[in-house]
Amino acid sequence: MKLSILMPVYNEFTTVTSAMKEVLSVDFPCEIELVVVDDGSTDGTRDLYHSFESDPRVSIHLHERNQGKGAAIRTAAAVAAGDYLIMCDADLEYSPAQIPSLLTPVLTGDAEVVYGTRTFGSHNSYSYLYVLGNKAVTTFANVL
Repeated sequence: MKLSILMPVYNEFTTVTSAMKEVLSVDFPCEIELVVVDDGSTDGTRDLYHSFESDPRVSIHLHERNQGKGAAIRTAAAVAAGDYLIMCDADLEYSPAQIPSLLTPVLTGDAEVVYGTRTFGSHNSYSYLYVLGNKAVTTFANVL
């Protein structure tokens, strides 16, 4: 099994190097590729990719102009070679170290799709309706 980690990037000069290093340092239970799509960054982010050029797990793709996060994700998904895809933002909003735990149900054959969320805890900044909506989407996905 190969996992494609999709990383959309836009003006993430201060975090992209750390984010990429953190993803690549995780001990994954399978082969990975990190597909980075820079969506027209203008803050110097593009100058940072050269240090990853020699890593065969990394591929960098550049949009000439900003097209939005959705376009960056579509580009990354189109070039990804993995059996499974996961998103990992360049701002380290989510910890790459948690990705292997999301893979466990797939690797054991218990699931074909896994969704992760941080909003189901009792102490979060989201409204009750937001949490309820997330639970409804999860239930619907599980029924399917």
